[in-house]
Amino acid sequence: MNYRKGKEAQERVKRKIKYILLAVFSAIIAGLCVFSAFVPAASWKYYFSLPKVVICGDGEMRVHCMDAKNGDCTLVELPDGKTVLIGGGADDGASRKNVLRFLNALKIKRIDVLIVPDATYRGNGALKEIVCYYTVDEVYLPAVEGTSSKYGEFTAELQRRGIPAYTSCAGELLVSDEYAIHVLYPLKDIQSVSDTLLFLSCGGFNMLLGGNYSEEALDALLVEKELALGNKWGITLTNFDAVNLPVKMNEITAAKFLEEFSTQTVLFSCQSGDSYQPSDKLLTAVTDLDANIYRTDRNGYITLTVKNGTYTVSTQR
Repeated sequence: MNYRKGKEAQERVKRKIKYILLAVFSAIIAGLCVFSAFVPAASWKYYFSLPKVVICGDGEMRVHCMDAKNGDCTLVELPDGKTVLIGGGADDGASRKNVLRFLNALKIKRIDVLIVPDATYRGNGALKEIVCYYTVDEVYLPAVEGTSSKYGEFTAELQRRGIPAYTSCAGELLVSDEYAIHVLYPLKDIQSVSDTLLFLSCGGFNMLLGGNYSEEALDALLVEKELALGNKWGITLTNFDAVNLPVKMNEITAAKFLEEFSTQTVLFSCQSGDSYQPSDKLLTAVTDLDANIYRTDRNGYITLTVKNGTYTVSTQR
């Protein structure tokens, strides 16, 4: 009798465990269904193995130079919560993975402004995925469009989703009492110019951002400073605390520009073992100016945090 009762008790316990497991399994399936309704299935892999990040604090601006391999991708988190993404990383799987996982680690849902500084393979790798996976309010494109299939897929996706796109041209982009973002180059709507240079200022901190821009663009900014052309937009180009510098820039042009604008920090986007790295001559020219050098191939993700006019630099591999 006792044996039978014990056996029945064991069976009841087994049945309860089965019901519990079935309920848990059903809850997991339901959760995945709800998750998939809001997150595209193709993007799930970008929610795993997220890098460590520090969420932007009140009153701070953060500029994240991502580890986009041999490509360019920079995210700006502005003090009022708006986000600006510049470039989309290299046209390869590793770069896309790093860019999208970093955005997810920061819990980015909306990109207020997406800027494509150049249409080369170094800056368009994850652009299509970005407009598919996040809410993008508006896009600024270079005057000379890219010819790669990846860039074509991106622009086609913009049209399909009805996202407004404009051609980058010198003038105000985003301006508030706390910060300002201006397009410095091209100086006017010149269809033969493919470079875009951006001026970012916040509380006395100034930074020059761009993609794979040319020496002619830097020369144009030197002329602009001399002639005070920026006055018509209410800006005076005196210094750049930090500059995102292309790795193939001529060392003489770079040194002249960095010295003229009293640059303290130079950022390079490059990949370890890749031929697209700063030359020894360029590194020496920057070092001779006592500027600090940060490289994504050695430092990983590079973040500049700006608050009350001062900035700090942190890195995360």
